Amino acid sequence: MMIYFFIYSDFRLNLYISLAKAYERKGYEIFFVVQDTLSLSKLKRTKFKKRLIEFPYYKNKKLSRSNLEHYKDRLKMNTDVLSKNIGLEQSAYLYHCMVDFIIKLNPDSETIFFAGNGVHVQDIALKDLKSKYAYRTVFTELANIDNRVFFDPIGSNCHSLFYKMDELDNYYKGESESHEKWKAEYIKNKIEMHIVRQAKRMSILDKVRYYKSTLIDLLRNRPSYPALRIRSGYTKYKIFGKKETHKSGEIPRLNYCNDLPENYLFFPLQVTNDAQILINSNYDNYLALDYYKQQAEKNGLELVVKIHPAERNIDFIKNIVEKSKTKGFYLSNENTFSLIINSQQVGVNNSTVGFESIICNKETTFLGKTFYSKLLDDEWFGFYIFNYLFKADFFSGEIYETDVIGKISFYFNLEDNFYMSQKRNIRFDEQ
Repeated sequence: MMIYFFIYSDFRLNLYISLAKAYERKGYEIFFVVQDTLSLSKLKRTKFKKRLIEFPYYKNKKLSRSNLEHYKDRLKMNTDVLSKNIGLEQSAYLYHCMVDFIIKLNPDSETIFFAGNGVHVQDIALKDLKSKYAYRTVFTELANIDNRVFFDPIGSNCHSLFYKMDELDNYYKGESESHEKWKAEYIKNKIEMHIVRQAKRMSILDKVRYYKSTLIDLLRNRPSYPALRIRSGYTKYKIFGKKETHKSGEIPRLNYCNDLPENYLFFPLQVTNDAQILINSNYDNYLALDYYKQQAEKNGLELVVKIHPAERNIDFIKNIVEKSKTKGFYLSNENTFSLIINSQQVGVNNSTVGFESIICNKETTFLGKTFYSKLLDDEWFGFYIFNYLFKADFFSGEIYETDVIGKISFYFNLEDNFYMSQKRNIRFDEQ
């Protein structure tokens, strides 16, 4: 059996190296596929086989105009495109490059691909060819819980198997008492630490390596994300860590309310270009704000709003400040978890804040599609926390699962049973 680990950047590198070692100990053949110089240089410290994807299409224009337009239409609602990680045309070239690479591998049912979170351009290519070659896929994402990672055989969030599953069958037989005990421990630790694990900031030396690698990627036509952004013309957006603002000038200083009302509904805004809003919700930030203002008034509550710390759209920020005055709601910059704890209700679009609100046993409302909405059900909550999540540290790569191969097989069994159930339902409907 061949195991491929696709590395789009070094974000998942430590985790996937640890997984590769676990598979190697069981005699599996391992292959790393990378698309950037920086990840390749880090992988050179390991003995695993590796291949760097080159991007020749800028030179010889192998991709026909008709195929280019077809791919662009396929990818126009892709997360990488909507969030301006990559331009649409460069996404089409990357998709074609990925499809061509997979076809040349000629994978089969004994092949496993570990990839991104299921929504990147490369992930779409893997999904589109999956039924033809019958290979297995594993997509991974941060779980927003220490020492846990979200693994799924078909995607993440509302594109995941976890979201699509209708019934638990006999997969989980937990008790509410254990769920409440876990929640209490989580809240206790959260209050004491006030820290959310994130990727470490780059040192000066790391930045030098990053700039050097990006230059090499540009010169050698390698499809790293920084190189693709530059080729896409996003020279003022996320280049070498810089962020775009939609209007010249500094982000305005905000006068936050330090004296919040006793009874309130908390609504955290998401970043305006958040792909989760753009793809998986019929509500933008403004519509969601209007909705929760009405809900707060209906329930005799005040509305407390928090602007996302990563928001860089100055016009949007100014509009929210003005609306706080005309519509009468509070703006706060307090710790998000504290705002949840002290609220009566929490309303989100499809933010991860909704997940923490459920943990805190707050009345929680979701407007957009998200798998977190399933966790409002106590059994699904227990299944997610105790059975579904993979025990590992996403950033260090340290794995705590006692049977790594068995846990991955668990996801594949869920996938097989789900599609068998779908086929049975179709046959039943046709009778």
